Amino acid sequence: MGKVSLRIAIGGIAIAIAMLAGVSGSSAATINVTTTIDEFESGNRCSLREALWSANNDDVIKAVGCKAGSGKDKVVVPSGRFNLTRRNVAPVPLEGEELLPAPKIEDLGETGDLDLTAPVTSTITAAESSTKVA
Repeated sequence: MGKVSLRIAIGGIAIAIAMLAGVSGSSAATINVTTTIDEFESGNRCSLREALWSANNDDVIKAVGCKAGSGKDKVVVPSGRFNLTRRNVAPVPLEGEELLPAPKIEDLGETGDLDLTAPVTSTITAAESSTKVA
């Protein structure tokens, strides 16, 4: 095999790997809400707040009961009543961390209202028509 043929073959393999990486990186996740309790960072269940946080951040570090988001996610919400009970309070910064400005504190999605902040589409579909968020 000549040098030119070898370069073309290696280039083709690199393009194929890049294309596969692009396909797997752009797929959406389906995140299933498993509790109506308004909780955050508290166990193996997936609350609505945690599901939206996971979709916003494509991570589960603070939502261990949920599946990590990945692009344009779908959040599946079961029937039930979802009372938002986590009051909006500013997090206490750790030593060496900067305190976030007031508008950013609200947009973390950890307390207060529910936030969709990432440039992704999250679709909330109720398993039954009796789902309510209060």
